[in-house]
Order: sequence, then structure tokens, then C-alpha cells
Amino acid sequence: MDFSSLEEISAAGAVALFARVTSAQISSGNDQLFQIIQPKKHNVRKQFRGSGLFNALRPGGRRKLDKLWDEKSKFLSGYDQEKHLDPTLDLIGDTLDDGTPNHLKEAINEAILNIQQHAYRDPANGLSSGLRRRWWQYCYLDRDSNRFIFVISDLGQSIPSSFSQSHRSHEELIAHAMKKGVSSTGDPWRGKGSQNIKDPVELEVSDKLIVISGNGLYVYNSSNIKEELAGLSYPYYGTLIAWSFDLLGGKNDNRN
Repeated sequence: MDFSSLEEISAAGAVALFARVTSAQISSGNDQLFQIIQPKKHNVRKQFRGSGLFNALRPGGRRKLDKLWDEKSKFLSGYDQEKHLDPTLDLIGDTLDDGTPNHLKEAINEAILNIQQHAYRDPANGLSSGLRRRWWQYCYLDRDSNRFIFVISDLGQSIPSSFSQSHRSHEELIAHAMKKGVSSTGDPWRGKGSQNIKDPVELEVSDKLIVISGNGLYVYNSSNIKEELAGLSYPYYGTLIAWSFDLLGGKNDNRN
């Protein structure tokens, strides 16, 4: 994989790459499936390595991913909510210096719960059994812009594919799924978790929630701003959720 001309990569793009590369390494059983050519530009190569992305992509399989937890890498892959949720919250708390906001704890817990219970229900997603229930994540603190980003992704069935309403676009189906009380199961007592996922970005208009799934993109700022919807030219096979926070916006004072 040739990154020699890489200029920039987003947090969401890095997680998508992390998920695809390591899932291929695991499913193929070939630790040496990819060799990584690093960026030529010094500052880009420094970030490529310093962020932990190079170490996350290097040759290796499940043992490599397990070792990332021991190393407290910013790039991590989990498969057990009971085992991996608390270390994730501890890592975020350490990154932010003053703990993980409660609303973000609840949102991440809900996202992982959805992955564990719903994302891999469809056996047609083609993943090997060793990848079912697995997710990929990254937390990033940009001190220059005072923004904190947390990204989590699965490679299961997309949100749009869990609904039968084929007359709607994928972005419209994601927006529908994010409404309180809506669930792909159709059960009236379900569908409350979407509000938990949106809660961390409710108080500051500079905070943002991004959901990418199938051919749909959903961006939410707060209850006072209409969400942004867009179709994607190429599908994302799975679901990626990212929270982006402005640390100067009072997040740590108002959300705990």
C-alpha cells in the first residue's frame, strides 16, 4: 500500500482504512498481506507514525490488534463490550485530562451495543466468523484547533440495509433511524438509543456528529439546526460514527 504521496487523512478515513486493512489481514490468515510504503513528506510521515496509524496497519493479525490495547494505542479494535468498553472510556478520559463526559460515555456504550446486537445479524455480509462483532475505533486530540474526535466503525450490515423502505435514499434512511423511537425491529419500546448517540453534540453548535453507512452521509449539530444529508458515490460497507467536539465550547463544563 503506497502512501508516499499522502498529503492528509481524516480521522474517519484513518479508521475506515484501519478496519479494511486489518479485517483483510485476519480473514486471509496472511499477516504479510500488505506492506506499507510511508509518506514522503516529513511532517505527514511523522503524523502517520505518531498517531499510531502505521503501527495499526503493519503486518499482523488478531495478536497485533490485542497488543494495541496493551500499548494503549489511539487506534484500537474491540469485540467484547464488557472487556473493551471501560478501557476505551479510560483512554478518552486520559486524553482529555479531566475524564470522559457522561453523555459521551452513554453514546459510545450505545454505539457498541448496536454493533454487538444488530450490525452482524445478516450472515450475507461475507465476513469470516473471526470478524463478527468486531469494531474499530480511534480517539484524537488536536491541540492546535482544540478539537477532540472519537470515531467508531463496524463492518456489518449498513443502517439502510436494515430497513425495507427501498423508496428512500440511504441518507434519508439514516436520518430516519436517528429519530427517537425508530428501530429496524419495529418494536415500539426500542429506538431510544439514537438520542443517546446525538446527546453529546446537543449543547454546542460547533460540535458535530457524523454517520456514514451504505451510500448515505448524515451530519447532526444540535436540535436547533437541521441535519445535513448527502449521498455517497461509493458505499461504505458497515457503519462509521464520529463525534467531533470544540473543547473551547464549554463541553467539559456542561456535559458531565
